[in-house]
Amino acid sequence: MRRMEAELEQKKAVEDKKKQEEEEKAKELELKEAEEKAKSNPELLEVKRRLGKLEEAVNEIVEKKHPVKSEASDTQSASESSSSVAKDHVNRAKSGEPTTEKTKKEGHSEDSKR
Repeated sequence: MRRMEAELEQKKAVEDKKKQEEEEKAKELELKEAEEKAKSNPELLEVKRRLGKLEEAVNEIVEKKHPVKSEASDTQSASESSSSVAKDHVNRAKSGEPTTEKTKKEGHSEDSKR
C-alpha cells in the first residue's frame, strides 16, 4: 500500500513539473511573439513615440494655463463680490430701507452694524 502511494506521489510530482515547464514555455513564447510584433510593426512604434510627445506638449500647455486660471478666478470672485453689493443695494431700495452713501460703498446698512 505504501509503495503504491509513494509511486502515485512521484507520478504527481513529475506531472506537476511538466505542467510548470509547459506554462513557462508558453509564457516565453508569448513574450517573444509580442517582441516580434513590435519589431515587425515600425508604424506602431512611431505612433507610440509621437503620442508620447503629444502628451508632453499637452501637459506643458496645461501647466502654463493653470496659473492664468487662478488669476482669472480671483478677478471673477472680486467682480462677484461687487455685484453682490449692487444687488444688496437694490434689495434695500425695494424693501424701503434707507441707504446712505456710506452704505452704498460698503454694501451694508446702518442697522446691520449694530
